[in-house]
Amino acid sequence: MLKTSKLFMRVVFSLTAAIFIFTGCSKDEENDDTPFNFETGTVTDQNGNVYGTVKIHGVEWMSENLKTTTYCNGAPIDDNLSTDWLNVFLNNSPAYAIYGNNPSNAAVYGHLYNWFAVDDARNICPCGWRVPTYDDWEALLKLINPDYPINPNNNGGGKLKVTGTTYWKSPNKGATNTTGFTALPGGMPFNDEFGGLGEYGYWWSSTTFVEDSDPSSQTYAWAMDLNYQTANYYYAGYAKNRGHSVRCVRNL
Repeated sequence: MLKTSKLFMRVVFSLTAAIFIFTGCSKDEENDDTPFNFETGTVTDQNGNVYGTVKIHGVEWMSENLKTTTYCNGAPIDDNLSTDWLNVFLNNSPAYAIYGNNPSNAAVYGHLYNWFAVDDARNICPCGWRVPTYDDWEALLKLINPDYPINPNNNGGGKLKVTGTTYWKSPNKGATNTTGFTALPGGMPFNDEFGGLGEYGYWWSSTTFVEDSDPSSQTYAWAMDLNYQTANYYYAGYAKNRGHSVRCVRNL
């Protein structure tokens, strides 16, 4: 399993590849596409953006990617063009980017934030909401796949992805969105360009990745990602200076 995961990550932006991966593999013959029982709602952020939400087992998740330009207290988050992103990488300052610097991408896929913006005490999420922790993501993954991570074979990633090929590139394999999570593939900025829109989605947790045998691992944080080619999910440690999408949560 580890060998396969590493191969995948080498293909996808190998410069900032994940250092540890839990993989949710799918078997079409074992798919369970029964819709989850969930309620929907809305939340408004500090910029006035309104997001759909979905309530899943005691936690309310955004069902859209975050696109705020300010923290909860109104302070601005630095906006960086792709040509500035490498400098942001080097000084580890909070920042966000819009894919391709095109506002129409932000309207659909949200903004891409580095982990330093996610971790800022001023709170990137709407007031009263927060960035999900490692445990929040793990609870969601266990819900869509009760065998996670020992025997992950329940088409878990597909249960999170929005269906069709309007937003995901074909074949958008296994997408059912039975959770109502409505995952959208926002891609990411890397070095001085962008890549992966419509193909890959990455979502930060607020939790630093720590591997006892490797002190340098603390420059990574946990994130969940999905892709258009498989119904798998991946839960991994990624470099904190990468730009990822954000979903916010609150406990009910």
